[in-house]
Amino acid sequence: MSSPASPSAPRPGLAADERGVSTVFTALSLAAMLGFLALGLNAAAGLARKRDLQQAADAAAEAGAAALRGGMAAAPVARGLAHARLGADAEVSVEWPPARGRRRGDARAIAVEVAAPRTAILGGLLDAEAGTVRARAVSAVIEDGPACLLALDRGVGAIAETGGGRLLLSGCRALADGPGVPAARLPQANPYSIPSTPPPACLPGQLAVTGTLVVRPGQLPQARCGGIRVASGGTLRIEGLAWPLAGPLTVEPGGRLETAAATLWSGPFALDIRPGATVSLQPPATGAFAGVAVLGAASGPRATSRFLAGAAQTLTGAILLPTQLVEISGNAASCTQVVAARIRVSGITPLAHACDGTGVRPIVDRRVALVE
Repeated sequence: MSSPASPSAPRPGLAADERGVSTVFTALSLAAMLGFLALGLNAAAGLARKRDLQQAADAAAEAGAAALRGGMAAAPVARGLAHARLGADAEVSVEWPPARGRRRGDARAIAVEVAAPRTAILGGLLDAEAGTVRARAVSAVIEDGPACLLALDRGVGAIAETGGGRLLLSGCRALADGPGVPAARLPQANPYSIPSTPPPACLPGQLAVTGTLVVRPGQLPQARCGGIRVASGGTLRIEGLAWPLAGPLTVEPGGRLETAAATLWSGPFALDIRPGATVSLQPPATGAFAGVAVLGAASGPRATSRFLAGAAQTLTGAILLPTQLVEISGNAASCTQVVAARIRVSGITPLAHACDGTGVRPIVDRRVALVE
């Protein structure tokens, strides 16, 4: 008969029982998984928050630069848009001009920095701090120019070389609707304003210039409703005034047109400078019409003005015919601007922008771009 087992002896199989160990491992694995999950979620949330803040900073900086371009107070515009995007509690700092970075001290640039708290997911469980997310953007007004040609019509091809024409630009560019310069921005590039005035009272018929006619202040010929025709051998010289025309102006082959410190105010009427004519335009350097050689109408029916005298024409100054099609062939001036609805170049036509002292204003495309 066997004796009873001692109370202190181990029970068979107890040391091999691992059921409790698996529970501990499971708990530890779950905690680690929660930690990694929290870290991943926090990282994703941080990136999303950073993206939102960067988009808000970009939009605010661009709005501020657009205000600068329009001559408005930039800082309130930028700050207001940032708060509208992020809420009134967001920290918004606006620097105009920027106090650091590549655009430091540039009055054409504005910097916006935004900051907002980031709430950590499962932060209480992991004792993580929420932290702060920041973003910064710098936007500036970029000036592309000066331009010798500005075509205001929408659509590609508003400036075209036709019939073997070739445009030679020196120190300037051509501005027209296209991928780089949207049509909606083109009128902003025009630095000139065109006053509205009715055509002067006129007599029937046409004024024919067959000899030499000099027009000065106080010596104005009676306006003719049929316009002016400068015939072969005739010379029309205009000095020291802005002369409103009552009809079209034609300079025939062998005819001569000269202006000296004067503006041809053509209104809605066309100018027809024909091959074989001689033309020299010199606008006033000061006053209300400074730099303006030809002034058309700001609105109204479309006409076609032609400057086709080739190398025999010296077109100094700005030719402002915003409602017209302008055809040009040749030029001997070192400072010429053409602003028209559409522009056609039909001959070898050099245009340049050596305009110091002429009163001509630079034509530039002023766009807004993020630079930092």
